[in-house]
Amino acid sequence: MKKIWVLSIILTITAMIGFACSGDAASPTTPPTATSPAPAATSPAVMEPVATTAVPSGGGDAELGQQLATSNTCIACHTADGSSSVGPTWKGLYGSTRELEGGSTVTADEAYLEESIKNPTAKVALGFAPVMVQIPLEDDQVKALIAYIKSLK
Repeated sequence: MKKIWVLSIILTITAMIGFACSGDAASPTTPPTATSPAPAATSPAVMEPVATTAVPSGGGDAELGQQLATSNTCIACHTADGSSSVGPTWKGLYGSTRELEGGSTVTADEAYLEESIKNPTAKVALGFAPVMVQIPLEDDQVKALIAYIKSLK
């Protein structure tokens, strides 16, 4: 019975993500123009990264990280204002202690955030389903996302 319940929760969350990312009724109805970007092709397991400008070496750029969070649809599941969503909020995440599925805890430092971005199912936050897709990003883009998450205090 528990397996059926867990499976139904996962299927519900997956459907919610599909509807949230489908871009039909909730998206603007502006017709495409000659300068509109073409929609990116995606697969359920891996999304293609969006081309961006280079980040200065040695650290991330929080403004670029915010742009990446938007362009790679991270904000479809993660919030920056502390509200709940499909995934954990990023507000106040950096430096906090996170409870994980299985009972362990981890400090949300740069290493944890990088691992979670590059391998989303390695350590799943307690109370959330392991539904995050892997988005292939360059190391500088990962640093920028982490800088943005760090800025959300």
